[in-house]
Amino acid sequence: MPAWLIALLSMKVLLLAGLEKSVLYPHNGSQLEMDLVNVAVPTLPRIPCDVHPVFVDLPVVTCQTRSLLSEAHEGLYSLEIRSGEQLLSNRCPGSLDGCTFKVRSEDTGMCLTGEVVHVYGWIITDQLETFDPDVDYIDRSTVHKDAWLISAKQDLFLYQTYAGNRGLLFEVGDAAEDVELTEATPGYRWQVVPNASSPSGFWSKEGQPFRARLSGFFVAPETNNYTFWIQADSPASLHFSFSEDPRTKVEMASVGVGTVDWFDSWEQKGNEGSWQQKTTKLELRGGAKYYLEAEQHGIAPRRGMRIGVQIHNTWLNPDVVNTYLLEKQQIRAQAQRLPEIQAERFLLIACTHPVLFHGYARFSCLFELYTGLKGSSSDAVLTSSTEPFCGRFSLGQVRHLILNPSADKNGYQLNQYPYLCSAYRGRINGTLAMTVSILFDFENITKNSTCDWSLTEPLPESWQFACINLWDTCVRCSEDLQSSPANTPLLVHRIDILATAPEAGLLYLDEIILADTNVTDVPVHMSSRQLQKLLQDNADESTSGYLNVSDFTVTKELNSCYEHVWTLSWTTQIGDLPNFISVVVQVNDIPAHCSGSCSFQYLQESTPSVDYVWYSPGCDVNLLVYFTGTGFPRDSQSLQVTVNKTSCEVIFSNETSVVCEMDLLPVGVYQVLMLVNPSGLAVNGSGEGLFLLVKPRLVAVEPATAAEIGGLWVTIQGSSLEGVSLVLFGTQSCAIEVIRSNSQQIQCKIPPRGNDGYTVNVTVISGDHSTVLPRAFSYVSSLNPVIVSLSRNRSNLAGGEILFLGMAQLVNYTGLDVLVRVQDTSAQVLTQTAWGLEVVLPPMLAGIHMISVFINGVNIHSQGVDLHIQYLTEVLSVEPRSGSLLGGTVLSLSGVGLGRDPALIWVLVGSQPCGMVNLTDVNAWCETPPAVLPPGADVLTVPASVEIWVGNTSFLHGASLVGKGFTFMYEAATTPVVTAMWGELTNNSLGFYVQGKNLSDSVILLGTLKCDLEVQSFVDNVSLSGCSFPLCSLEAGIYSLQVLHKWMGFANMSAVPQKFELSPRIMAIFPTHGSVCGGTVLTVKGVVAFSPRRRSVHVDLSGPFACVILSLGVHTVLCQTKLVGDHFPEMSFALNVTVLVNGLASKCEGNCTLFMQEETTPVVDALTTSINGSLTTLLMRGQRLGTTDAEPTVFVDDHLHCSTSFFNTSHIACQMSDLIPGLHYLSVVHTSNGYACLDHVYRSFFIVPQVFDYFPKVFSIHGGSLLTIKGTALRGWNATSVYIGQKTCVSVNISSELIQCIIPAGNGSVALEIELDGALYHIGLVGYSSVFTPELLSVSQRHDILTFTVAQISGPANVDIFIGMSPCAGVSGNSTVLQCMVPLLPSGEYPVTGYDHNRGWASSALILELRAHVMSVTANFGK
Repeated sequence: MPAWLIALLSMKVLLLAGLEKSVLYPHNGSQLEMDLVNVAVPTLPRIPCDVHPVFVDLPVVTCQTRSLLSEAHEGLYSLEIRSGEQLLSNRCPGSLDGCTFKVRSEDTGMCLTGEVVHVYGWIITDQLETFDPDVDYIDRSTVHKDAWLISAKQDLFLYQTYAGNRGLLFEVGDAAEDVELTEATPGYRWQVVPNASSPSGFWSKEGQPFRARLSGFFVAPETNNYTFWIQADSPASLHFSFSEDPRTKVEMASVGVGTVDWFDSWEQKGNEGSWQQKTTKLELRGGAKYYLEAEQHGIAPRRGMRIGVQIHNTWLNPDVVNTYLLEKQQIRAQAQRLPEIQAERFLLIACTHPVLFHGYARFSCLFELYTGLKGSSSDAVLTSSTEPFCGRFSLGQVRHLILNPSADKNGYQLNQYPYLCSAYRGRINGTLAMTVSILFDFENITKNSTCDWSLTEPLPESWQFACINLWDTCVRCSEDLQSSPANTPLLVHRIDILATAPEAGLLYLDEIILADTNVTDVPVHMSSRQLQKLLQDNADESTSGYLNVSDFTVTKELNSCYEHVWTLSWTTQIGDLPNFISVVVQVNDIPAHCSGSCSFQYLQESTPSVDYVWYSPGCDVNLLVYFTGTGFPRDSQSLQVTVNKTSCEVIFSNETSVVCEMDLLPVGVYQVLMLVNPSGLAVNGSGEGLFLLVKPRLVAVEPATAAEIGGLWVTIQGSSLEGVSLVLFGTQSCAIEVIRSNSQQIQCKIPPRGNDGYTVNVTVISGDHSTVLPRAFSYVSSLNPVIVSLSRNRSNLAGGEILFLGMAQLVNYTGLDVLVRVQDTSAQVLTQTAWGLEVVLPPMLAGIHMISVFINGVNIHSQGVDLHIQYLTEVLSVEPRSGSLLGGTVLSLSGVGLGRDPALIWVLVGSQPCGMVNLTDVNAWCETPPAVLPPGADVLTVPASVEIWVGNTSFLHGASLVGKGFTFMYEAATTPVVTAMWGELTNNSLGFYVQGKNLSDSVILLGTLKCDLEVQSFVDNVSLSGCSFPLCSLEAGIYSLQVLHKWMGFANMSAVPQKFELSPRIMAIFPTHGSVCGGTVLTVKGVVAFSPRRRSVHVDLSGPFACVILSLGVHTVLCQTKLVGDHFPEMSFALNVTVLVNGLASKCEGNCTLFMQEETTPVVDALTTSINGSLTTLLMRGQRLGTTDAEPTVFVDDHLHCSTSFFNTSHIACQMSDLIPGLHYLSVVHTSNGYACLDHVYRSFFIVPQVFDYFPKVFSIHGGSLLTIKGTALRGWNATSVYIGQKTCVSVNISSELIQCIIPAGNGSVALEIELDGALYHIGLVGYSSVFTPELLSVSQRHDILTFTVAQISGPANVDIFIGMSPCAGVSGNSTVLQCMVPLLPSGEYPVTGYDHNRGWASSALILELRAHVMSVTANFGK
């Protein structure tokens, strides 16, 4: 007989076929279960076969056998199939042989027979722990549509998990409820289950307590909202983590008592505490892995627990699958504490915080029962003679009732529970008395308040329920309580009810409640029909589609005095009811965990709405923005308004109006956001966006009138003016002054009146917006300036003279466009003042011409003055009539209108111009040119005509001849004569002496200089005269020499020289002896400007020497001797000193010889050097090296000064610091006599770097430690580098005695070298070692403290730790453990690095993940 052979202690995969789809995939959500049953002895332990649906459109399912128990028997086994509680039999066509399995311990293979069971996939043997979730041993790539269950929210409910989820770990043990399940738990066992459910028969013994756990990972198939469910037949809980980390799990759902199936409990609360079968909506990312865990405890036997998942907002609906399930909603009202039903008791109810359920029920109440009159007293009696409002008794015949609320506490705060509510039957006309305490200056003061309580009802036979506001009724009417400080709580200790009824015995009270709100919106005693109508009447836009439908029904499930339960259900409705939204926060893709309430609900009635928004200018530099609408809070602190992303401070608010204040806004359209706390953002009632339109606003123009010429600054007042780009007065543009304009005013310069009339509109333009202030400005002609005076009424023909036009009403005008004309010719305007205009008259023809003035195009009129001017120029006389033949005679011209510009008048003598000397309006002076004499003629008199012209050829009318008919006579008799002339040079001046005729009133002209001759003697009509020039005004050079008579002209100097040469003079030199090797500083003293303006000075020495100029003075030259050419130190020289100034050689008037002799020359004949650290000492030996009053100076390498430390005539010692390595030489030794000769000494010396020590010598293989090298001459002149092997050690500090650099990474022993200016020097060896490499081995976090295990560090004080790029503060510890404070960083993964200051970078492969944590979500409802 063919049969299955199943080895003991093995796991096999079986394929089952031939079953109907309705059996494999039941519509009621139950699961298929399969077991192998021993045919011979059915009571033997069964072999479970875990079901794996194939999820294809075929009636096929696979199952996997579990590891066989040791007590499993060999033999023949048959297959038993259960669907829910139904046993499926006779599922094997044909004989039983085709459906049996033979189990044999020695076999590990499988054989196949029959038509029901087929082998499929991999054969997996050995223990369960060999299960490999990555092996594709079962095809689960598709999901059959009948495996999905659909709720009324169009949510997907999948009790078989997603194809990427490979099963969960199931653990169970014999443990009580309060005992943790571990591997040490008695009876502990585990297995992997393919479905998120407990395997069948998981318990070990009936009646034994057990604790079971399902745990593993859920992979979200897509990014969406998910809801997880838990179902169990005993108490169970579901935990979820928003990552793969089990340590961050939180409880998300639970069941307090067992449930038969998935959908028999919905969201109801169990009697043993608050529990919920499903989680809130969770937003999960597609492909992400999340840890989940479920635990169940109870008493065996049990069916176990299952985990399901809903996928929201998908395409499935009842038309797609036939397993669509309709979800229900439930409203439950119950007392938080159930009273005992005893005689002589009544019920006192104190309300707690409101509970919001879809906007309908807004309160919950705390029931407190007092025995007898304990805590309260009354003259009423407990009665059941009439049907009570609730329970078995009510309080009847009430006259006086004393309430002591919350007897276990010292009263309650009235502002928290202001309402006193009660069920009553009959009429109440009574008085309330309250005993309250107020806190004054930290002292409680007790006060009483009395008020009326009137509850009337036309139907006294019916129970009614009503509330009064104790705060409004009692506190506000009490003078004692009104004086209480603001925000001071009132504590209520006692309430006295003094009730009177019209008919004795007809007043009954029940259900006395202290509440935080008026609870008459919903009475607790309500039928299903009444609740349904209440819900439908209060439906809003979001709920109307589900409440005002025909298939909506309300059923009352439970009705007692202390608990009422209604169920809301739909028969066909599939829409999405309003629901709470889960809030999920992710930081850097890491989801945060919620340890509090993280749900949020959108409610239409909680959404504020804005109907209209506008603005107006405030009383200051601000803007008032107004809103009208609905849903605004009274408390302005609950409002935040932003306009254009700028805060607008709320200054007023009620339910329909809001006013806020902000800085002025420029013109434009701005988005408005109104945030109402806690509702959320307000919306525009029209459905569009919420915007504020700001336009320019004009209020006034100041001043409102001005002259026709415009030109004054005007201020335009308004608001939102900062964006204005153009201002128009009529159609004329008004130039804007940007600096003095702002959002409230614009300053611009009024344009002149155009063609728009005298009264014009003022228009401002900003972008596409324009605003007009009609007829805001007027031009007034009487305000125009007027001409009241002229500074002159006559001008010369050449013009150029100044005319001032005195004007009135010209004050405060600037920048005017002024045009002045003389007849038709424009006059240049020089200045404009508050009193008039200053202009330059143009050249005109002789005559009387009209003057006209235009300002900004407006003709300016005169007042009391004639606007005409006469042009006239006339020469009346010319004096003298005769003068020198050589010219130079000064002619004096008299007349009128000659002008003041020498360029506009010229005089011709003969045909030659007479050089203008001076000019006034009535006089002119000019100097005659030399006479034009006939060649070879001895002429005594030459006549020449004189003409005077005004203007030039550029004038419109050309030049005008204004004087003619005058004759000037050149005469020999009037020509001065010089017969002799000589000069004398003294210490301070240069004097000249002149003999001749007609030399009185004459001057000597030396180049451009002149001096007045003074007559010293006069003999036989021949005079001797003289004058002098100060030497400080002269310099060496050749000067022209002339004698000029002040009136007759130039003298005849043909008998004397007409040039004079002024040469420099040397008076002395110092020193007179110097070094034959040069370097002697020579001082030359003399007269006649050794420092000329042209700076052309040279010192010439005869022989092979030059003297380089060091400085120049008026009478002194300093220069330094320099040997030129070959050097002959054994020779002596006598050198003549000559100074050349402006090319003229000096004349020697003293000692001018410089002697260069070997016996006066300093000599160095020995040089030694010594080095001590960075200090280099040079010791020189020689002759004539120094004296006590003149310290020698020494230079190395031509430019490096060596500081002298000792000297005498035969020795010099000097010192230098930080000489760079390399070759150096002694270049100069300078003494008082000049340079010392160095020809007999070797001047070069060599500086070599020396290293005294370097450390550390061994360091981390990652580098990073600081290498220090100590020595001398360690710094090069151009470049200094350190090399570790072939790698550069980056320098951080370089001096001649110290180098510090950062060691690169490396391995082994390498050479240490330094390179100075291209020369490489070997220092020694350094090594990299893993023994000296610090290591970061592990990291753990507890709160804000990070703990590291480390190795091979030099000490905790030397270690820095970095999380990413941020330092971990406060590193402390020992050689193996370090701790520090984690830095403030965003969530994410960060590499951890470490640095040891002595050894370098540490080895580290650590990654630290920082997570965000959300504690709660507040204001969880809104728009």
